[in-house]
Amino acid sequence: MIKDADIKLEEENLAEEKHAVQNALNQAQEMYERYLNLCKMQENTILESYREAGQNEEVIAELKEIIKEYHKNREKINRPIPPKVQKVINICEKKKG
Repeated sequence: MIKDADIKLEEENLAEEKHAVQNALNQAQEMYERYLNLCKMQENTILESYREAGQNEEVIAELKEIIKEYHKNREKINRPIPPKVQKVINICEKKKG
């Protein structure tokens, strides 16, 4: 009887651990997806803002701030920079703003 209770308790503990691990994985996946979506939105914003910026120093300064935030978010999920975005970033770094 005690053995049965011990086995049942052990099974419950294993089930709880499995559930906790699954929850942690789900949360990590959700967090990754949030950062991925955020990075994609920032990439689109960088490309669109650059097209509109021209030589406007104020817009370029705002774009540089967006790029800083983009790098922080991108590094959290180890996302590479797409070539078009990298080209815009390189151009913006050379401009005043």
